Amino acid sequence: LVKSFSGHSGLIRSLAIHPDGRTIFSASFDGTLRAWRYPLGSEIARLDTGGELFGLALSENGQTVLTGGSDRMVHVWKWPQAVEVEALSGANDAITSLAAADDGQLIAASSRDHTIRVWNHASSRLVQQINLPAVPITVMKMHGDQQLLFGAAYDGSVTLWNLSTGQPLTRAALHKAPVTGLAFLPSEKMLVTSAESEILLWDMELFLLIRSPAESALPNQIELLEDRLRNGSPTPAAKAWMLFALELLRLKTRFDIQLGEPQVLQLGEFDIQL
Repeated sequence: LVKSFSGHSGLIRSLAIHPDGRTIFSASFDGTLRAWRYPLGSEIARLDTGGELFGLALSENGQTVLTGGSDRMVHVWKWPQAVEVEALSGANDAITSLAAADDGQLIAASSRDHTIRVWNHASSRLVQQINLPAVPITVMKMHGDQQLLFGAAYDGSVTLWNLSTGQPLTRAALHKAPVTGLAFLPSEKMLVTSAESEILLWDMELFLLIRSPAESALPNQIELLEDRLRNGSPTPAAKAWMLFALELLRLKTRFDIQLGEPQVLQLGEFDIQL
């Protein structure tokens, strides 16, 4: 044990660590969001939301903190100012989990009313509403490079949605117990999921490569696809997509040069040689 933090009068429902590695946030059923200085353990901020808190999320830049709970509102806090800048409404039941884009502009909140709502909090505009099955969402995470939202559920499954359309892209039963942890490694090409005593690591590089525009591809991605086709064991559907992506990348990197004898064009007093 390195350090203990005490002060909440109710169950601590969610924790988050600031990117600076020196601040820990905690959301509790006592209705407060608290910030603690690590490793000293002293409380540096206490924000009262007026209702039991279930969800807590931070943007990757550490400037936006989200909380949600029994009051059916998503509270947007600015850090390090520790002031509430917005309260987003629309949910018909308690907010249970939250996710924020890297820059904090897009905010996703799942509710017990079986929906996920996505706002652009800069304009206070609801940009997407996703209807869910009866199985509750336990944790969510937005991918930084693409319009992707990962949501893990109580039944151990993880679903991936396209935020532009609100449609699910894929769903996989990854665990046999409720998923309690969902995170990306810093490169955002690896997904980590956890449930009970199990932690799983998922390689998303190929998936993200196939979804990326060919114009933004890197030269080493051709070698990656060739290696996966040569040494991997893709399904027929995956192999077809890999071959398609490979040809697109090859086309992008191809140069066409035509060689021929010079031709002189007589244009009055000017001679142009091609």
